[in-house]
Amino acid sequence: MEKNKIIVFYDGWCPLCKKTKKTITKFDFLRKFEFISFRDPEVMSKYKLDASKVALEMHSLNVKNGKMLKGFDSFIRFTLFLPLFIPFAPLMYTLKLLGLGDKTYNYIASKRTIIPVNQCDQECKINF
Repeated sequence: MEKNKIIVFYDGWCPLCKKTKKTITKFDFLRKFEFISFRDPEVMSKYKLDASKVALEMHSLNVKNGKMLKGFDSFIRFTLFLPLFIPFAPLMYTLKLLGLGDKTYNYIASKRTIIPVNQCDQECKINF
């Protein structure tokens, strides 16, 4: 495992999470992020993840310093490590300070659809 990597633990059963992974990967020119679905039981034990917490919010681990972030803070981390997203960092920190970032993240996360692997017959969407 490369020391400068950020491991992102996402929900591999969530179409919205998978789409987020695809988008972030597309802009990750420096290859800083490694996405791992927490739905793999081996991942839960290897990284000592709390199933009840990781199922509610995406978690991201900075391999270099061992710092784990979750939810909206992981999105802030994206803006700091993706060159094209850096201009959005001040906005993300402002939303965090105002409490809007976490509230918005939690609202969207609570509305996401969970579809076990190979159980979606059509384009799966988030329901609001």
